[in-house]
Amino acid sequence: MKLLRKRKITTKQVARDLNIAVERARNWYYKDTGMTALDLLRMMQKYEFVREAIDGSLSLEV
Repeated sequence: MKLLRKRKITTKQVARDLNIAVERARNWYYKDTGMTALDLLRMMQKYEFVREAIDGSLSLEV
């Protein structure tokens, strides 16, 4: 969520971009609840910077 906040992407924008309910986006954006794998995959498809961050963290583990 830090990546989204850093780029000033709001929960409404994320919900619209990912085609999910605003309440669902708010839960993991503000309340730090876990997101579903499907939400994460959608974020990776929509936002290049999220995909790059995940790819970078995975390459550090190997």
